[in-house]
Amino acid sequence: MAEKYNLTHYDSDGNENIVSIYDDSFGGAVTNIEGYVSLKSGSIDNVDALFKGTGLQLNLQANTALTFSDFFTSDERTFRVVYTLNGDILFTGWIEAEGYYESFIS
Repeated sequence: MAEKYNLTHYDSDGNENIVSIYDDSFGGAVTNIEGYVSLKSGSIDNVDALFKGTGLQLNLQANTALTFSDFFTSDERTFRVVYTLNGDILFTGWIEAEGYYESFIS
């Protein structure tokens, strides 16, 4: 898989957060993007549950030249996301564009 977008930011505690977004059909140079990320854990009360869901919320900064409209695709397995915190992989998944929205305030 070819990396298409890369987001690196440091949170208020000084932790390095890196989000890499991959696309099999992409063949160009990696685009560095701005934004932040938050890891969301599922709300399962049963301690015996084998699987507990986790999600990643991406907040990306778009501009007139970079709109992220390519995230809208019929195949939900087009864009793979890997999130690392201080070098440790905490999340691997796929972008689900149904929660996508864009604020048109500059």
